[in-house]
Order: sequence, then structure tokens, then C-alpha cells
Amino acid sequence: LIQNADFKVGDVIEKCRIVTPIGIEIEASLEIVNVRNKRDESTETRYGCIFKDASASVESNLQRYVFYLERQEIAKRRELRGF
Repeated sequence: LIQNADFKVGDVIEKCRIVTPIGIEIEASLEIVNVRNKRDESTETRYGCIFKDASASVESNLQRYVFYLERQEIAKRRELRGF
């Protein structure tokens, strides 16, 4: 969590750590590609990022985590439909 950040498009944040709820930790550099203020009355800013020069192991862990999230979403949809 970074508070009071003032990133600009093109900035690179080195060694970011993402800790997932399934025990996968991902450490990678992120490049800011989009900066946008929230549309409501808050002063919150949202930053769009891409992974920069991610290693094969980082990509593999990201893929595992995305698969996990997709399975969770499918399970929620099935539950809502009553299957």
C-alpha cells in the first residue's frame, strides 16, 4: 500500500510485492501506464500498471492466481443460478 503517491505515466515502481490470499507472493516491477482520478467526490487516484520485465516464475505465479480468481468467479455464478 502506497499512500499519498504521485506517480506519472512512465514511472516504474521497483520490487512491488503482491500477496495473494492463496499464499502466492509475487514480486515484480510495475510501470504506470494510466492515471485517473475516481469519479466520485473522493480524492483517490487510480493507477493502471503493467508488469515490467517479469520473469517466467512471476508470469507463472500470476497465471496461477488469475486461474484461481476465474474459478472463484465461476463458482459464484453457479451459486447464484442454483447449480
